[in-house]
Amino acid sequence: MTKKPDLLDEVPELQEAVNAVCEAASSDARRRQIRSHARELVRALHHPGHPHGVGDDLADVFEAESLRAYERLALDGELRDRGEKRPTSEATAMVRSGVMALLQRELGLEVHYLRQL
Repeated sequence: MTKKPDLLDEVPELQEAVNAVCEAASSDARRRQIRSHARELVRALHHPGHPHGVGDDLADVFEAESLRAYERLALDGELRDRGEKRPTSEATAMVRSGVMALLQRELGLEVHYLRQL
């Protein structure tokens, strides 16, 4: 059985940021969350409802309007990679917001929070 290619391979700069953030993560569970939401972001970049694509500059991908489009798709369950499409929980939305903030900081970008704590 061949292993599915990692979506993060499509956006090397994002993958580098994910690897750096994962190195500083406190647990395997947190590393899984970081990688999962980063892959979800890449799925958003393939979605026709998102204004950006995988070849776009990450500064554009992480701008506020782009992140809101990503979050809308994610909240609606459009970015799930397995199981049925169903809305995500508020707890998941909070984790997603935190992961996106970590990645923005790692990339040296202005941080746009999806959720206020």
